[in-house]
Parts: sequence; C-alpha cells; structure tokens
Amino acid sequence: MKSKKEKFQLLQGFFSLTPSEAREYRIGLFSQIHDIIFHGNGGFDYMTVYNMPLWLRKFTFNKLNAHYEELNSQKSGTSTDNLSEARSILQKAQQQKSPQQKKTQPKVKVPDFVTSTRKTSQK
Repeated sequence: MKSKKEKFQLLQGFFSLTPSEAREYRIGLFSQIHDIIFHGNGGFDYMTVYNMPLWLRKFTFNKLNAHYEELNSQKSGTSTDNLSEARSILQKAQQQKSPQQKKTQPKVKVPDFVTSTRKTSQK
C-alpha cells in the first residue's frame, strides 16, 4: 500500500502561493483596495471593493489611476498643450529681446541727510 506522499507527486506549492508570495500578494491586494476606497471619494466601501470580481477591481483601479494621472499632469503644467504653448512664448520672448540692448546702471538718489552730513564733516 502506497503512502499519501507517494500518491501526490506534485510540489506542495504548485496550486498555492509560497509564504513570501502570499505576503506580497496580500499587500498588493489591500493596497489596491485602499487606493480604490480612498481615491474613490466615498463612492466605495471596503466590502464592496473586496467582493468585486478581480477583473472589475482591476478595471476600476486603472480608471482611477488614469484619472488622477491626468489631473496631476494638468496641475503641473506638463500636458502637451501647455508645453507647446510655453515653448512658443519663450521663442517670442527671445525674438523680442535685442542683443544690442545696453545695460544701464540704476540711478540711485542719495538722501539729503547723508549729503548734508558729508558737507559738515568736510569743513
């Protein structure tokens, strides 16, 4: 009679995650659930997101991620429309700046009390 160990010749972790893989998977799962709940602005609760089918949870997460990346690019001014507009403004400014402009030193008016003190000290 064969023992149970000989009956199943597949590796123990074949149908399951190893402990280190399970830890990483759980951290990723709960991080994704947290992000959907937190950035969903109150539209989701924990049990709803936890019980979502995997494909729907990934779809929701990717949509939220794309939405917030778009908002960040608009706020930081790095969208392609703003970038091309900024380049055209810089080119216009460089064209308007003439290389023959001379640098003038600013004229400073010395206060009267300073000049009157100098005159009295020189006498």
